[in-house]
Amino acid sequence: MADKKVSVNVISVPCIEMFDASKLDKRVPVIAVELGSSMPWWALFGRNGLHGDVIGFDTFGYSGKEPDVLKALGFTPEQIAERLLNLLK
Repeated sequence: MADKKVSVNVISVPCIEMFDASKLDKRVPVIAVELGSSMPWWALFGRNGLHGDVIGFDTFGYSGKEPDVLKALGFTPEQIAERLLNLLK
């Protein structure tokens, strides 16, 4: 994102309840990248003023080479960066 002059913070959230209780600046958009169900993240959005986007894995049955499956699901760095840039517009 540096080439786009966009500063981002990347955090790991092992406990979504602690994240929800955090003093995060709610004015800053959040993009959650969860290689699993997106439902817990969508439950947080809209609550306490948190807004953003979620890239999640809400289907099953994909098979193939890992890079191909991740691309089909929108999990490449380029796809994530594009979603983030769209969120910031």
